Amino acid sequence: MPRVRNGRPPPSWPPSRPRARPLTTGCPPPRSALAKPSCWRCTRPRPPTAGGADTVRPALNEGAGLRYDLTDGRAVVDVEVGEKGTCPVLVEALGEAGHASTPSVGRNAVPLLGELLGRLGTGMPVPTSHPVLDELLQVLVGERSHDLADDIARAAALSPQLRHYLPAVCGTSMAPTVLTGSTARNVLPARAGVELDCRILPGTTAAQVEQEVRDRLGTTVPYALSFPDPLTPGSSSPAAGPLWDACCAWFAADDPQAVVVPTLSSGFTDSVHLRRAFGTVAYGVSPYRSTSPEVLDSGIHNRDERVHVDDLLLGVRFHVDVARRMLG
Repeated sequence: MPRVRNGRPPPSWPPSRPRARPLTTGCPPPRSALAKPSCWRCTRPRPPTAGGADTVRPALNEGAGLRYDLTDGRAVVDVEVGEKGTCPVLVEALGEAGHASTPSVGRNAVPLLGELLGRLGTGMPVPTSHPVLDELLQVLVGERSHDLADDIARAAALSPQLRHYLPAVCGTSMAPTVLTGSTARNVLPARAGVELDCRILPGTTAAQVEQEVRDRLGTTVPYALSFPDPLTPGSSSPAAGPLWDACCAWFAADDPQAVVVPTLSSGFTDSVHLRRAFGTVAYGVSPYRSTSPEVLDSGIHNRDERVHVDDLLLGVRFHVDVARRMLG
């Protein structure tokens, strides 16, 4: 028997036994709650298995649940059935370096970038059709016209909250957010760039994003275009099935005057990863009644992000009720 020192056996005593391996995916822990899955088991597409409750794979996530009191007297409640994806773009104006003491020598890329920024504007999208948005517009405006932009404008006029949301979600937005230029005050840069936070509808490709950006920039100012990060596609779940029925049943009992409508999130949530990895039917919804839309909109990612305590209880009631309906 090995000698014991200070009342403790050496590390090799007693002889080790094989330990049972835990049933895990083998994934490393994420760096944060917003980190993307890094393991191939969690990122590969998985079709739902056939038969049984495993086919549904339902999930409720952050997102909608607002009640919109429309100007025509109707009320609607939104359920986010999908999210836009992301496709960042870097646009760099191309000039010729020089010394700032003689501004006319060389070709300063900063004024060239200014021209390009003027053409990009705020980055609002060109109106584009999508099945989820078509269904939403059908509920909001009724008879559709042959002009998508006109339909969006008519629907947006029905509520102050729709005024910003609808035009932004109906197409590829390309908001300029990050600027780069000279690293020294006395140097005219040969390149000056802007990063565009492009948010894309499900099904949009990088080639389509590139073409939309180039269409706005024109051809008279020299520039280079690149993708600093790969495209992350958006996705959506059908507005039908057991989870949709369960959500609608709760809203029908809680607010029978309101019509439940499907929407797309103009932002991004983990529902995209859930759908891709597990074939999940995922909706973004938690009801709000006591928190004003202005507080919700202004508080997103802000230091004063908050909800009314009554809505916290309402959200608990909603999730418990939906879970019970799904479990039978």
